[in-house]
Amino acid sequence: MSPPKRRQPAHRNQKCATPSVPARVSINPVPASNRWRLPILLLTLVGLVGGFFWWGAPTYFAKQAENALREGRYEDADEYWQYVLRMQPRRVDALIGQATACRHAGDLVRAKNLLATAESFGASQSETKVEHELIAIQNGGSEKAIARLPSMLVKNPEQGAEILDAFATGFEVAGAPEQAVPYIDKWLETSPNDRRAVIHKAELLASLQQWKESEAGFRTAMKVDAMLQRGRRGLARVLLETGRDREALEMLDTAIAAEPRSIPLRLLRCKTLLDLRQNDEAI
Repeated sequence: MSPPKRRQPAHRNQKCATPSVPARVSINPVPASNRWRLPILLLTLVGLVGGFFWWGAPTYFAKQAENALREGRYEDADEYWQYVLRMQPRRVDALIGQATACRHAGDLVRAKNLLATAESFGASQSETKVEHELIAIQNGGSEKAIARLPSMLVKNPEQGAEILDAFATGFEVAGAPEQAVPYIDKWLETSPNDRRAVIHKAELLASLQQWKESEAGFRTAMKVDAMLQRGRRGLARVLLETGRDREALEMLDTAIAAEPRSIPLRLLRCKTLLDLRQNDEAI
């Protein structure tokens, strides 16, 4: 039996093995470039939202105001311009547009004040001159104003509808609706499908108690747009004046559903209910 082998001692110069230290393990390391991705995305979103409110929202409301003005919804146009001016209070075209809406609604003092504000914010006299003249004309027709009509139409052909409308309104204010009719007829010659012209003519005929022709005008306008607020209001008045109270009440209920804040419509509805002897409901 051979003796066991002796373990050879480690050589003095042999380096002792040192225990290995495990390297630091990183789980799903985030590249430095990605650390800023979320803040950048948030800042971009804030910028887009801010850009919408600074540029997009005013542009949207300005477009709505212009559409309302073309359709004769002057109270709506005024409200849309107010939205624009809350975000951009020194916006000149919005102030002039709101002045136009006020003029059409008959609030001439406010229209003048808005034009003065626009001028104080840098609007030139050329931008406000026509509107100032239309306010003066709409305040009541005069021989001097009538004499200016041809030159105004030549100098401002793109505003022909506004000019003719103002002249017609001026005669209405002066208590001469029969003299206003030729101006609306001239407007209809150039724009036979303009709903504002058709409605204005129907309103003039109603003031002249030409009920049949007035009703036909209102119904013509509403064939183009059954939701035309001004047309429904006018037609309801014609129906009421011609003794068709039930039909007028239905028309007024439809109109009030679209214009729930309209005090004139609610007063007219109350009058209709009283005529129908529905006193409790009128109150």
